[in-house]
Amino acid sequence: MSYFDKENHQSDEVQELDQDQGQSPDPASFESVISNITGSNNANSMFDDGMSYSGGDERASGFDFYEDESESDEVKPQEQAQPDGDGEIIDIHLGVVVSPDEFTSENIAVLKKNLMSQRNVKFCSEQFNGRMIQYNIVDVDVMPDAVTALMDDVIDDDGELNGKTYASAVNIVIDIGYGTTDVAAIQGFDLIPDSGMQFAFAANDAFVDIAHEIERKYNCGYIEAAYVANIVRYPLGVCGGCGAVSTSAKTCSCGDDFQMKKNMIKIGRQTFDVSDIVNHVFNEKTDALAAIFKRYLDSLFKVRGINRSSLDTILIVGGGSELFGKLLKEKLATFVGEYVEIRKATRAIWRSVNGLSKYVMLKREKSGKKNFKRYAFVDVGNFATKAKLMGTDTREIGKPVELLTRIATPVPLGSIALRKAHPLMDLSLEITSDGNASRMGDGEYFVSHIANRGKNLRLRNSLTPKTHDELVYVMINSAIGVLLARDKSMEF
Repeated sequence: MSYFDKENHQSDEVQELDQDQGQSPDPASFESVISNITGSNNANSMFDDGMSYSGGDERASGFDFYEDESESDEVKPQEQAQPDGDGEIIDIHLGVVVSPDEFTSENIAVLKKNLMSQRNVKFCSEQFNGRMIQYNIVDVDVMPDAVTALMDDVIDDDGELNGKTYASAVNIVIDIGYGTTDVAAIQGFDLIPDSGMQFAFAANDAFVDIAHEIERKYNCGYIEAAYVANIVRYPLGVCGGCGAVSTSAKTCSCGDDFQMKKNMIKIGRQTFDVSDIVNHVFNEKTDALAAIFKRYLDSLFKVRGINRSSLDTILIVGGGSELFGKLLKEKLATFVGEYVEIRKATRAIWRSVNGLSKYVMLKREKSGKKNFKRYAFVDVGNFATKAKLMGTDTREIGKPVELLTRIATPVPLGSIALRKAHPLMDLSLEITSDGNASRMGDGEYFVSHIANRGKNLRLRNSLTPKTHDELVYVMINSAIGVLLARDKSMEF
């Protein structure tokens, strides 16, 4: 089923997956969008070329969720919440992303079951004045992050298709993250079944190797990978005369100018250019990524029987694309040919939440009554969590937020080892669900802004599916709480 399907959604209830057929229910047409892509008013023509990969397996198909018939606890969109007298309860339509290999009906059922309820997020720290944000998640949309990345690339900021893709085209998205690299193939806006793969190989592997090489070359002891991540991304001012360093000054006290350079590391009183080490490791890691992708392509074309000529674009996204994107593009071109476009996405780190919001602009009705007040879009990455808020008129509200995907649980007040919340970096939150039942992510936590580098000890384990990781639910509810707090003009 296409992501364009189900415009004429007659019921808010979750549709059920037909286990006997192994397919989703027949789609309702979305003629206007299909026409934009194909030039045809026939909605079914988008996948009538013999290349359709919708259905035929047990994966969720489409932006709306189709629940397995065997699921005992049917999840239905919640009724609109009513204020309890203590403040406004804000109804939320939530959009979240998962990796392509986790995009299954079973996993989506777990997400919806744990997220669809009223949540109370209390900002406990004194500096936050004990504010309470109350919201009710009335519906949850789940999408593979590879698809949202493609949507961000092919849908303009005004919500119109820009002509970069067409219905029968096969596009491959390579998402190089901090802890993993995800690869998936997409036709139209549909994830090709079983094409999503995740590799435990990404940017942090390069940072660790660079740190080890620096330690060996300069005999300087332990170098943190997080420090390496900073020096390869951000330039440091180095005086050409005396070697002094600065992050801001233009002229050194010795009279010479500072020259801004990346890959500069300060060890003791000296500063060294480690570009040779960085370039060597980046080339080595890019060779490894290219080899992985070549095997992936061979599997896609030979094992799955997909026509190689249908491959249109390879899109490189994720934070790691800023490091490896250019090198990887050169290496991929040697075996995919000159007629396949390879491009690095702009705004690569924010591609998922941008893609979700653009999808809403493209498909959702811009008029008519809705049973919620705000859209919230959240992408919980292995390193950082990104989120943004939109009104029902698809107008973006406030600025997006970015939090470190790490949490700390405050120890009891009687302990002398209590870690207090840092007023500029930490949010001290108490998350509770309405009613007697506790849900994943409920509890007291410190959640940190991206500026915090390691205060919170528990970080995301990429080997744990997002749908079963308590930390993911903490981050989603924390991000929504922060977005709504800003929306209500609360000062932190």
